[in-house]
Amino acid sequence: MQATASALGIAALALWCASFVLMLRLRALERAAGGLDRLYWWHHACGAFAYLAVLAHPLALAAQAFDAGGWRAAAAVATPPGEGAAVRAGWLALALLMAMMIATFQVRLAYARWRVVHAVTAPAFVAAIAHAWSFAGPGLRGALASMLAVALGALAWRYALARGWVRAHPYRVARVGHPGQGLLDLDLEPIGAPIGWQPGQFVFVAFREGPGWRGCGEYHPYTIAGRGAGQRMRLLIRSLGDCTAHLQTVRVGVAASVQGPYGAFLAQRDARRPQLWVAGGIGITPFLAALGNETGPAAPIDLVHVHRPGDVPARACLPDLPSALPQQARLLAIETAGDVGDVWAAITARLGALAGRQVFLCGPPALVDALRPRLAAAGVATGDIHSERFDFR
Repeated sequence: MQATASALGIAALALWCASFVLMLRLRALERAAGGLDRLYWWHHACGAFAYLAVLAHPLALAAQAFDAGGWRAAAAVATPPGEGAAVRAGWLALALLMAMMIATFQVRLAYARWRVVHAVTAPAFVAAIAHAWSFAGPGLRGALASMLAVALGALAWRYALARGWVRAHPYRVARVGHPGQGLLDLDLEPIGAPIGWQPGQFVFVAFREGPGWRGCGEYHPYTIAGRGAGQRMRLLIRSLGDCTAHLQTVRVGVAASVQGPYGAFLAQRDARRPQLWVAGGIGITPFLAALGNETGPAAPIDLVHVHRPGDVPARACLPDLPSALPQQARLLAIETAGDVGDVWAAITARLGALAGRQVFLCGPPALVDALRPRLAAAGVATGDIHSERFDFR
């Protein structure tokens, strides 16, 4: 049981260290995972399994002590004589990790507060390493030192990313429009070489300072909506929080830092096959970019846009869309209060058989998750149903 407890502790540290590396948005890892959303899923999975292993570590020690000396011996595992500082470091690591995991998976915090709570993972990991170091032999200490170096390096790089010190491309706001209340339509113009991107990808953007305007300075993900004049990049940004609400007042000339592009949402699209694209609200953004990128003959495209009654921000990007649709594309707008049954009935009534199509879904998770089984039951191959999630907490 002692060996099991030790193995659980080392496994927890290794998984924890891996979770730090997986949060760095490294291009090679993103490609290997099949998209940044899946890479972040692995980040969360490593963190969750590390937490479970950290929990199991003292339980395994207590079980061993109980077998040897009963409840009194098991309770003594929490505060063994002569090893108080090392054990306290272990309990501190567990408490901090527990707080961070609860904030990530159980509590819906504002983004700024979530970032503060999430930051406790750094001192928690250091405390866990200190705890393990006190009980490790010379051979194992080398592995612990390597994990500490990797973790601290990853945390430093992540901090530099958040501050815009690395991999940040300078842009400026070149055009601002407000097609609907709470919806911002803008063009970003590169200062220097522009980034290359493909339809369906997104960027992280931090808006800085400008004439008479102060940015919130936080990086947020925005899906690219298309190309503007010259080398400009178009974004549609809906007011969903404090930063994006403030961003509705942005002015021309404001500086912006752009990181990316990321994502592989439309990377598997085969233009020779019939397409069904379903967008929920502002989820129409990647499809706007794809339609604007059509250059040659392609199979038919049915674009379904789902919006709520009176949801002006969701409809605001549509007025000029029909005239801009490629010849092979058709638009179906569905107004609903959230009943997926209504959405599905409208799709099947208008489009008929769906088997053999490639399907791309972008919108609220509830809509995407509800449509997947219906599409599969209608004969669409599971491998032909594509979606990405954009919750990067």
